[in-house]
Amino acid sequence: MKRLTAAGRVATLALAGALGAAQPGCASSPDPRPAYAAPSLGADQSATIKVAIGYWIDEVDGARLPGPAPFTMSGNTVKVAPGTHAIGLRVPNGYYRFNYPFRAGHSYLFEGGGDISGVVKITDKTTGTSTTVGG
Repeated sequence: MKRLTAAGRVATLALAGALGAAQPGCASSPDPRPAYAAPSLGADQSATIKVAIGYWIDEVDGARLPGPAPFTMSGNTVKVAPGTHAIGLRVPNGYYRFNYPFRAGHSYLFEGGGDISGVVKITDKTTGTSTTVGG
């Protein structure tokens, strides 16, 4: 799992600000990642991922999801095929990329770990079991 450091976030924000300031009125370049296409499977054949307020699933297997509306704090919900997927997750203190195995017919909740360590708690709402990533 890769996580941007505070210095990396500052450098990224500074670069984004400089690029935006250099071309006022011009649209930003398009995101080169392909758009995510949710599987056309029934609820019993797919997995559903929901994220808590302040979190946002940004990508699945390198494919981008639409970002939140401006000033939106609610999380999004994504349907995936069963199996292991690479997830890109925006969190209040950074960005996480990790792989996680999803099971058909199960629902998952991504949320904070309850402390300031930066971990993400993943709960399988179908079984009630939890694990953490990050930190």
